[in-house]
Amino acid sequence: KCPDGVEKKKNIFTSIVATLENEPAGKTIYSLLDKRLLDMRLQEEEVDPVNTKLNYLEYGIMLAEEEAFQATWLELCHHAQRYLDMICQLLQFDATLRAQAFLQRTDIFAKFTSQAFSIWRCKKVNATLIHWDYKVGNVCHKCLPVRIDK
Repeated sequence: KCPDGVEKKKNIFTSIVATLENEPAGKTIYSLLDKRLLDMRLQEEEVDPVNTKLNYLEYGIMLAEEEAFQATWLELCHHAQRYLDMICQLLQFDATLRAQAFLQRTDIFAKFTSQAFSIWRCKKVNATLIHWDYKVGNVCHKCLPVRIDK
C-alpha cells in the first residue's frame, strides 16, 4: 500500500492530465509539458502555491535581466563599431598611421601610391639641425626637414 502523500500526488497528476485532455488545445498543452517537471512535482512532499509563484517571479526576473544584458551588450557593440569606423576614416588621411596600426609596428613610414602602400623602415639618425618652421631657405616642406652630417 502507498503512503497517503503518494496517493495525493498521483491524484493531482491524473487530475491535471484529465483536465488538459478535455480542453480543445489540451493535447498541444499536454505535449508541451516537460516530463522532468512532472516527475519533480510527484517527488515533492506537498504542492506549495507560494513556491510556484516565487518560481514564476524568479523566471520573470531572469528574463528581464537577460533582456537588459543583451540590450547593454548590443549598445556596447554599436559604440565599439562607431569608434572603429571613425578610426578607419581618420586613417584614410594618414597612410603611415594606417600601416603602423595594421602591421602593429611603429618603426615604419608609409605612403599611398595609386592603389597600394609603399612602406619603408625608419632609420634612427642624429640630426645636427632641425628646421622647426618646415622651411629650408624660402622653400616650405610637408615633412619636418632635418640636416644630418655624417
